[in-house]
Amino acid sequence: MRHSWGVILLLSVFSVASADARECNGSSRGANGQLVIAGDSEQRVFKVLGQPTRVVPRQNRYGAYAGEDWIYYVDGYNPKTVRVWVDGGTARSVCETLD
Repeated sequence: MRHSWGVILLLSVFSVASADARECNGSSRGANGQLVIAGDSEQRVFKVLGQPTRVVPRQNRYGAYAGEDWIYYVDGYNPKTVRVWVDGGTARSVCETLD
């Protein structure tokens, strides 16, 4: 019985992780319908998505600065969170998740 609960727990963890991966499609639409994708400049992200709700500094595994996460909380009919990793003036990744 204990073994079967462990398997169920392990499978549920993998299904949650894969669901999160599916929701990160690498792009996000701004209010004006324009698309932001990884590789866009910092200025373009700011122009399309506007001022971020939060800015969180990122660190690599050694504790050194590794860019920033620009986090946008979008309200409305389908509320969502958009997270843009900006490093060196470029959007490295764009992740959009429905809330």
